[in-house]
Amino acid sequence: MLWAYRSRSIVSATFMGTAIALTGQISAFAQTNAVSIRGVAGLDAQAQLTLAASGDPQFVTIENENGQTLRDVIASQCGSPDKEVEDFLAAEAVKLNRLDNAETVVRQGMAVAIPFCLNVRRNVDVTVKAGDTPESLLKENYGVFGPKTVDKFFQLNRIRTGARTVSDFARSLQIGKVLTLPAASEIRIFTQEAPDAPSLEAILEQAVPDPAVKAMLESTIVPAAATPVDPLAGYRFNIVDSVALESAPEACPVAGRFPNFDPKVFSDLYEAQHARSVSVYGILQPGVIGIVDTGLGRVDDLFFRRKYLRPNALELAGEQSGLAGSDDDENGFVDDVYGTNFNARDGDVRPLPDLPDRQAHGTKMAALALGGPQIAGIWLPDGKTPPVMLKIVNFQSSTEIGATVLPYRLADAVDYLAAQDIRVVNLSLSNSQNLEGLSQTIGKHGEMQLFVVAAGNARQGPGRNIDSKPLVFPARYGGRVGDHKRNVLTVAAHDGQGKRAPFSNVSDQFVDLFAPGCSIATRDDNGSPVNDSGTSPAAATVSFTSGLLVSLGLTDPRLVKNRILTSVDFDEDLRTYAWSSGRLNILKAISLWDDVVQTSDGSYRRGKVSDRQALAKFCAEPDKQLELTDIRKIVPNIKTQTGGLQIEYWTMSDRLLSRVRCSQASLPGPFAPMGDDQGPPISEVKDLTFAQLPAGQ
Repeated sequence: MLWAYRSRSIVSATFMGTAIALTGQISAFAQTNAVSIRGVAGLDAQAQLTLAASGDPQFVTIENENGQTLRDVIASQCGSPDKEVEDFLAAEAVKLNRLDNAETVVRQGMAVAIPFCLNVRRNVDVTVKAGDTPESLLKENYGVFGPKTVDKFFQLNRIRTGARTVSDFARSLQIGKVLTLPAASEIRIFTQEAPDAPSLEAILEQAVPDPAVKAMLESTIVPAAATPVDPLAGYRFNIVDSVALESAPEACPVAGRFPNFDPKVFSDLYEAQHARSVSVYGILQPGVIGIVDTGLGRVDDLFFRRKYLRPNALELAGEQSGLAGSDDDENGFVDDVYGTNFNARDGDVRPLPDLPDRQAHGTKMAALALGGPQIAGIWLPDGKTPPVMLKIVNFQSSTEIGATVLPYRLADAVDYLAAQDIRVVNLSLSNSQNLEGLSQTIGKHGEMQLFVVAAGNARQGPGRNIDSKPLVFPARYGGRVGDHKRNVLTVAAHDGQGKRAPFSNVSDQFVDLFAPGCSIATRDDNGSPVNDSGTSPAAATVSFTSGLLVSLGLTDPRLVKNRILTSVDFDEDLRTYAWSSGRLNILKAISLWDDVVQTSDGSYRRGKVSDRQALAKFCAEPDKQLELTDIRKIVPNIKTQTGGLQIEYWTMSDRLLSRVRCSQASLPGPFAPMGDDQGPPISEVKDLTFAQLPAGQ
């Protein structure tokens, strides 16, 4: 084995008043340190600083349409602390969200991470309910309800209630009456940011010098009750789980396999295209795919080989020279030779203990990103360099079964991969919050990285349309209108018959295309053959195709996305489910140097169409012909409800594809002659995908 085992504790994770129930063994740490706490008046700056540095952040979604600065959001959550604390919280929030400064305006609907803080509010009005007492109102809203606090409560309200004593005050409470509490504080859940962070008890012991304040604070601490929550509640990214087809085998036919072509046909085509790319670009490097997931189970078994993993040169040299245990490239991760673990910040990328399917999720995706069992084996013989390689980011949490590392760190993972020149990033993750820091980081790398994202699956019943169910990120970054439509590919799943898999999320605005997602052959943590279903394997298959295009010299992520979209198999039945109305076609995608005509019998004709612009004549609407410049794809013979035919032209402007549909003209002769091959008549053409011109034009 490549990595040595370490003991890892699995602890509870609790956020914003809700604790998440664990399956399996819960450690003593979880039982003693998942606690709720309220702020109290008099908590000194040092205690606030220590808490902010040690506790998990919270996530706040901006509802103000005019936006707020990051500093404003901190103030709304943390009140008006000491200047030293305020500056520390602002600096921490800037780092958590990877923003430029605390004055950055956060857009409406975006979420930001705010450091742990305790906000104490003075003179808060509350309404008396049935059964309330002065003590119960204080306990519910402040946590501190001793004699001195009750007396302050009485003094604030004696004129309003006419009470002369605390006893009179208690008897005078009337249902519906508004009273003023001396102080109030929202509940915050404290669960150390890392298992080795100081416990809350240790923080109170070291950082609260005033015994009275310490006693008050301790009185507000209670164990956090373990209650199950929706896994997409927004507090963490979660793996897009695989789908068990046994529950609905008829709804998702498994006939058909990926890849749906002969591996030798694929290999011969790729080698021929690669040779032509080398003649234009010179020496080319494999396309490296970053797998941000639950890790990789094994290295150097019969399937996963070290040759499939792109090493970190400095860390590999350090390991080989006996310098294991050091951060040789000073990137903050120790021995990250083939990837890293975002919990331990080292190179041990193996999955943490989890439910079996989730534990193996990353390994399954890694196998598919290599092309799956049939394709990856082509490069097994010694001396053959695979066209795609992997860089592994274990983004699995050590604090919650079935979830990932805290959301704000996904931006760090993106930066980690960008620093190592990883051009394709596979994200089979889902979150119900639109994180400002992640959005800005993806945008920052828009000219370097392509993000391939799973559209997501329904746990029960049919998948959702994420147009009307917007809380699915990063899936909503892709498509034709997403915030990062140029460098995010959102992938839905189709079944073995090419139809929408019923569990798959869809959208003709935010989903780009479909890829195989039913009973796809892959490998698990032990290298054993298994089948997997869902939008996750569909996305991993698209990542493989993206890596192939990078290895052929197409390094601009915007052009990689466009190439994958222009080469889809168009299907009018998918029009309302994905922007491209199409399914992934790897053979057409990698035919970079040829125009490809696909005919209705499924065969291909490759060559060079002398004048693509001349094909605009098949559009029978002259006003629309004026829009047809820089044509990249043509789809004829689209049947309409009235019985007529339409033709669709895909054009590109500013690295962005557009589709123009018009009535199809009935013209004699071949559709698109290629040299000596006159080609088929238009009636036999399924679609025409044009070559990708040299130098990425």
